[in-house]
Parts: sequence; C-alpha cells; structure tokens
Amino acid sequence: MRNFESRFIALSVLATVGIEADLFYVRDGAVNDYAMSFVVPMKPGIDFLRFSWQSRTAYPLPYTISVHYDDNEGAVQHPELDIPTSGIIPRTVESFTVHLVCWGNVTKEVPVGIHLHVEGPPKHNDTKLIIKRNKICIKGMHPARNRLPAAEIAPQQGPALLGAAACALGLVLVVGLIASAMYVRARKQIRQDSLQ
Repeated sequence: MRNFESRFIALSVLATVGIEADLFYVRDGAVNDYAMSFVVPMKPGIDFLRFSWQSRTAYPLPYTISVHYDDNEGAVQHPELDIPTSGIIPRTVESFTVHLVCWGNVTKEVPVGIHLHVEGPPKHNDTKLIIKRNKICIKGMHPARNRLPAAEIAPQQGPALLGAAACALGLVLVVGLIASAMYVRARKQIRQDSLQ
C-alpha cells in the first residue's frame, strides 16, 4: 500500500541531533526501516515535533494517529496533536505538529511513541508506523509561555478561513440589502402620506 509520503520536518530534529536535512519515514512508497529503528532524544526545551505528509494515490487513505508515552511520575503534559486523531491523509503536502511539553517537576527521560495507522485499499496491506522519541525533562525547567509564534501553534486554516470570510461577507451583504429595502419602503410610505 505505502503510496503516501510522511516526512519529518527538521524543526526539532535540528536541535536534537544536529542535522540540517529532512528525515523521511516513508518515501516513494517505501518505509524507511532504518529511520524507524532509531529512538531519537528530544533535548530539554524542544516541545514539539513537526511532520509533513502527502497521499500520492487517486483514492482516499484513511488514517488514525495517537501518541503513547510511559510517564508514571507526571513529567510530561498530555501530548497534543493539531490534527484530528482520525481522517484522510491530504493529497497536497500539509504539516502537523505533536506537542510534547514537560511540567518541570522532575528530571526524567520519557519514552514516546507516535502511532500512525494508514488503511490500505482493498487487496493491499495497511501501513503501521511507530515513530519513537525520548522526551528529556529537567526539574525546574518549566515550559516557556508563548514560546512558539502564533503561526507555529495554530492549526492549518487555509480553506476554512476563506470559507468563514466568505460567510461573513455574505451576511454583511444580506443585512445591507434588507436595510436598503426597508429604507426604500419607508421613503415610499412617507411620500404617499405627504401626498394625501
């Protein structure tokens, strides 16, 4: 099946392993087992992972995604995704972010697994990926407020924002037409009353 591409964008990998390149987990339909075998540490202060992905098929590829972590001491806040936990892989390149933030109450290395399951079409196998990280938390190192620019933490808005703007413009237009019609009608009534 593997007709989608999921690549790791180097925002956090630059700071964690010092490379200046994208790390591909699935490329040209093949899973990069070598990359999947690594457990990459996330340095303290690195609070998110950025991924981009794209389906290259003519049919929709449903996915489910979840984040699992082993933290019995409460070192890490509940991980957050800026995409739904299930849906369809986009046909254009889009990005999503996994937020992994420490509380700062304990020094600990927390194993994290990002589980991605992509359903294959009939007569094809499903693809299951587990991307492994070790989130390093340091006691006393609290998450910085507003650390990321708003554009970094805001979900992808594209068509939704355009649709909302079009609806607002349509509502203003309808209210304006109704007000104009009421004004014309009132003027007609005043003119008729003055003639009588």
